[in-house]
Amino acid sequence: MSEIVKYTTTDGLEFELTPKKVIEELVSAKDRPAMTDRNVAMIMARCAALRMNPLAGDCHIGVFKGHPTIMPSIDYYQRVAAMQEGYDGMESGVIASYGDADLKRFDGCVVPKGWAIVGGWATAYDKGRGHPVHIEVPLEEYAQDNSMWESKPATMIRKVAKAQALRELYPGCFKGTYVAEEMPAEDPRAVSYDVPEPEVPDFDYDEPDIDAVDDFIKEYDPRRMAQDES
Repeated sequence: MSEIVKYTTTDGLEFELTPKKVIEELVSAKDRPAMTDRNVAMIMARCAALRMNPLAGDCHIGVFKGHPTIMPSIDYYQRVAAMQEGYDGMESGVIASYGDADLKRFDGCVVPKGWAIVGGWATAYDKGRGHPVHIEVPLEEYAQDNSMWESKPATMIRKVAKAQALRELYPGCFKGTYVAEEMPAEDPRAVSYDVPEPEVPDFDYDEPDIDAVDDFIKEYDPRRMAQDES
């Protein structure tokens, strides 16, 4: 495995990654048991290929189902999209319902009182495309049981919609990557590892003499001993 990988990040910085930096600075303690040489090498190669600066928040590095996982931030998506020659901006917001009324799209994350957020939407534009990419995503498909989704559902589902729109607009830039908000409810940062059952040696021992045990119990029966003392 290469001891050092050097590359220029998307924000123009000269960056270096080493196995030591990956394990000690970029991976949580609970994920370190899965950091084999192969997994560390994959993380370093992937960060270099995507020109990410993980120390600046471009991505989160973890382990999901035993495999190294790199989850870009939505800020990384937006910065890379803005670098594309034809990129012409993006609109995004949330979808909400009010009683039996039809669904309505709202710009941003604010909806009137009484409206319930049911999804997110985003439309991304490129001057070289005949049609924009429009994405709508349902809240129930992505909502997770954690404080961020419970307290900021509009912000979170809007991020999902924006990420999917940009990934479809520029598949060459983002193919095979997913932001953390798109990941399953089982948080990759909280993966538990299967610990093998300890091997218990077989001990050879003689079967107990049941009659001898019965005699012992009778001899030292506390009720009988109490009667003898009286």
